[in-house]
Amino acid sequence: MHRITSVPEEIDTEGVTLLEQPEAPVLFLTSATTDISTLASTLDQEGYKGWENKIRAVPLSALDHPAQIDHYLDKTAKSANLIIVRLLGGKGHWNYGIEKLQLWQEESKRHHLIIIAGTVDQEIELNMLGSVDIEVTNILDELLR
Repeated sequence: MHRITSVPEEIDTEGVTLLEQPEAPVLFLTSATTDISTLASTLDQEGYKGWENKIRAVPLSALDHPAQIDHYLDKTAKSANLIIVRLLGGKGHWNYGIEKLQLWQEESKRHHLIIIAGTVDQEIELNMLGSVDIEVTNILDELLR
């Protein structure tokens, strides 16, 4: 199985586990761990071998605490060009993370953010929060569902 390094190392700081993950141009943060499994099996296929070390994935459950989100953005996301978030639940489910990612996106013209709803009832609210054309976001949304 292709290793996309979802959670390679954890550091415990006063009861909060901080993730250490190698940098990559594309980061995929998702509420659905099956998304990570699907991505890993896709990258195992012959036509996707060039994606090794270009994409990292992490479950949002590993980024519950504001300190975890701040640390991840400071360490792993600093060199990323694209961050894709698939969120099961409304904006309030991961509000701090979304706000911090929007600030990350505003830092550089090379930063692109896609926020995808995990369910149809949240797609209007969430899909419009990113910086990528809404048509692209909607296509990714459909593909992942």
